[in-house]
Amino acid sequence: MTLPTTPQQLLDIARPHFDEHGPNLTMTAFRRLTGVPRSRIVQHFGGWIALKSALGYPAVGAPRRQVTPGRTAESILNALRKILPDAGPGITLYEFTRRTRISATCVYLQFGSWSELRQQAGLSRWPPARRLFTDEQLLLDVRHVINLSGKDVTQESYSAFGRIGLHTLIRRFGSFSAALTAFAEYMDELYHRLPDENDRLNYIRSRMDPLGQIRPKQFPPPTGQAIASSRMSLPLREGEMEWSKFNRFEHKSTFDVSPSPK
Repeated sequence: MTLPTTPQQLLDIARPHFDEHGPNLTMTAFRRLTGVPRSRIVQHFGGWIALKSALGYPAVGAPRRQVTPGRTAESILNALRKILPDAGPGITLYEFTRRTRISATCVYLQFGSWSELRQQAGLSRWPPARRLFTDEQLLLDVRHVINLSGKDVTQESYSAFGRIGLHTLIRRFGSFSAALTAFAEYMDELYHRLPDENDRLNYIRSRMDPLGQIRPKQFPPPTGQAIASSRMSLPLREGEMEWSKFNRFEHKSTFDVSPSPK
């Protein structure tokens, strides 16, 4: 449903639900029935009790919430800017309230929403997505699919056999063909840095071990459809390679091996 943008629209949504469920309808039940977030209720009426009063129901419970004295829009904005260097652009409302002791209600009353506060602080409306897998782990998963299928990897075989997920691979590299190009360059670099096959296999195993904790897929899937993959958080390790915007690998410290003697 379309979210209300004015107090009257919110009242029009709430009235039939109160008529059906009675004056004891709770905000939790109302949100579950309508999908209207708490922030909209606080923004337009200051709280659930005030909304009930506007509909003519007894205001039983706490009075209308007010902004804590001193919690001006400027002070809230300055508090967010102060913790940004440490918290980073991915800061959430929960983390903001925990660090600053400024309640979510104050944010809603002064800015209407968390995303509006983020924008006024110079951040994107939504926090950037956090990467669960490194570029190297994605490319090694492509190698894993090739070894298991015994032929060149395709979108169908990767969807069926990959441990991470086709959409993650495409989002990271821009397209499936770009991912295969990155994989070819990665393997060339790997053969150059680790010419000994045993060293190369040991290195690959050390990077693939965490992926082994993800439930493997069947190949091909019984229904002919791709099976959704699990997700897990894997931090970037020392020596892993990052794929830059220039389509070149940037090394943290090349690989975890000593340089070959000249």
